[in-house]
Amino acid sequence: MVSPWASRTRKGDIETPFSSLSMDGNSPLQHEQKTEMELPLQPAVYFVLTFIVQNHQAQLQDIFLIFPFPPSPNDAVVGTAEEATELLATYLTGELTATSEDYKLLENMNKLTSLKYLEMRDIAVNISRNLKDSNQKYAALQPYLDQITLIEEQVAALEQAAYKLDAYSKKLEAKYKKLERR
Repeated sequence: MVSPWASRTRKGDIETPFSSLSMDGNSPLQHEQKTEMELPLQPAVYFVLTFIVQNHQAQLQDIFLIFPFPPSPNDAVVGTAEEATELLATYLTGELTATSEDYKLLENMNKLTSLKYLEMRDIAVNISRNLKDSNQKYAALQPYLDQITLIEEQVAALEQAAYKLDAYSKKLEAKYKKLERR
């Protein structure tokens, strides 16, 4: 495996970010040493190596002792990694499907709730309209209700007068009977 930064210039030569630097920090024109090697390292490692070499803090020989090359993978490891990747993909697909279904359910619930609120708003508007109509009818009937209240008060006064008249007539009758007996 060759680094994405490395490119082959001719058969057997690999050009890397380190190719232009010499092993002892001198000019690349003085020492032109290219070796055939694979660099299966991560971009972060290349960044670290490039940084160290460019700042002349270490020589290339020391760097390759610090970061040894990993052994080449065998078929069993590759098969296991592919199987793990497939299982992870299946798991993630299931999780994403479940999450998607949850969002669809929430969306449907929101739509139903919105419809219920619209129905409740219509009911409240109808109640408000009916209440206004009732208040207007009550206001229109208020003079008649005032007249009924006045008539009721007059009837109550007449009733009281009738009771007094009845009591007075009973007294008169009792006096008349008393006078007749004499």
